[in-house]
Amino acid sequence: MDKLAPIIGWMKRNKFWIGSSLLSILMLVGWYLASSSMQEAKSKQIREYTSSFSKIKSIKKVAAVTVEDGAAEKVVAHPNSTTEEKMLEQLEATADAVVKAWKIKRERQEPLMQFSKELLGEDTYQFLANSKAPELLTNGEHFGTQNEKYLKMFRQQIPKKVSQIARHVRANWEYDEERIEAELRREAKEREREEFGAGGFLGGGIPQGGFMGGMEIDTERNKYAVIWDKANQDLWRSLLTEFQNWDDNAKASVDPTLLQVHMVQQDVWFLEAMFDLIRQINGNATTNDLAVIKDIHHIAFGREARADLGVIMEADSRLGGAKMITENENVTDFSEVSSFDPGFGDVGETGPVEFDINADESPFHGRYVNVNLEPINAVDVRNAVGGDALPETNLELVVTKRVPFRLSVKMDERKINAFLALCANSPFEFEVLQLRINRDDELNPIVARGGKTENKSAASIEGMFGGAGMEAMMGEDLAAMAAMSAMMDGGMNMGPEAQQLKALEPSAVETRLSYDVDVEFYGVVKIYNPVRERFLREAIGLPVEGENEDSGDAGLDAVAVREL
Repeated sequence: MDKLAPIIGWMKRNKFWIGSSLLSILMLVGWYLASSSMQEAKSKQIREYTSSFSKIKSIKKVAAVTVEDGAAEKVVAHPNSTTEEKMLEQLEATADAVVKAWKIKRERQEPLMQFSKELLGEDTYQFLANSKAPELLTNGEHFGTQNEKYLKMFRQQIPKKVSQIARHVRANWEYDEERIEAELRREAKEREREEFGAGGFLGGGIPQGGFMGGMEIDTERNKYAVIWDKANQDLWRSLLTEFQNWDDNAKASVDPTLLQVHMVQQDVWFLEAMFDLIRQINGNATTNDLAVIKDIHHIAFGREARADLGVIMEADSRLGGAKMITENENVTDFSEVSSFDPGFGDVGETGPVEFDINADESPFHGRYVNVNLEPINAVDVRNAVGGDALPETNLELVVTKRVPFRLSVKMDERKINAFLALCANSPFEFEVLQLRINRDDELNPIVARGGKTENKSAASIEGMFGGAGMEAMMGEDLAAMAAMSAMMDGGMNMGPEAQQLKALEPSAVETRLSYDVDVEFYGVVKIYNPVRERFLREAIGLPVEGENEDSGDAGLDAVAVREL
């Protein structure tokens, strides 16, 4: 202990310097350790940043499509696990919503899309109901001469189905054999009554063409609730019975091809659905004077409904300087009138490109239209409906086919809104895109098969009729005269003072006795295809679980029994 005393004393005397030295050493050690740690952290962050930049550069190099894929230029993509996961969730939800809505729409229409077993018989019904979907049939396909008997049966029986439809709406279908026979029997009984002194009176004691209560009774019209125009009936009769040398039919017999059968049947489904709506709006009316819809001027679907009906949407920007003539414009130079039809033609570099209705023999060539109301050729329809991959254009065809329709009637204008509601709520969803009241339509007559030429000869579809083929029947002089007449009717033949006086003429509402007006409805009706859930999911890159997940995706044939 004595030996340590000098050392302890020295430390006590120099404790300040000793402490300072130790503190300095500790500070140097701390600085060194901290500096090393910071350097390590810096190096780590640099490595992480370098890795991130490297990943970003690699992402920028990833291409969604390249020139080798057929794209005009390389398109880069920026995938990562998070975006892929979220995108997959969105695709799953969207696909589920589409399939759910698709199934609902399809199931509403299936009960309406049935061949008549009662009229056709069991064998013909099974043959037609079990055939492929029409869009998958090849031109002229009818499975050989051994099946001609079924096609003949259809040709003989389908007019009877239209007769049933007309009787349901209480219309004067001129080709209803049962009605004609019943009228002949009634007339025979009337003659017997006259011979035995019963007089020339009909039931109720009302003389034919006579008066009742001071008002003339039109007994001929009042035999029916709806009067169907004879010319339009003749058009339908032609479509129901004349098949040879039209479309894909080059057979020696007068019977239709299988494709023609399906297209006619499709029209009959639409006719039945529309006439059911007319029956609903007319209620229990059994006479023409009590009906809401009294006259059917014309009704047509598909190619027959094609016409230049006016501006039904905003002008396509691709039109450039194309000019649409409205009712209020004073047309003095007829060369300025655009022949562009917004519903039936593509637009090329030099202007509208007419749709060639004779380019394909399929009855549905030009029958269906896209979202711009432009006709779709048969090749694109087949690729979209039966293809193994999503089409590049007309994607809506995978789910539904749009068929244009035209309906012109005389009806109570106070019921127009109610009829529009019925159209929208129909299982076929008649979507009215244009409504015209009290407008003459002489320049747009309905033509059988939409202007397709017989015997497949080349046809030039020109003029302002959107492919309706009327240029062979109406020349430029006649069109100009009709347009001039329309302008004169609109008041252009009067001076400003006369026009002003005409505009000020009073029309007392209380003196109006009739609310009947001529109305034309134009729009599209949709046919929903059998649901193809597996195809949809695979096409958009979603996983498919199980082999039998989608019964309707085993091919359209599996559901064709219900559709056809």
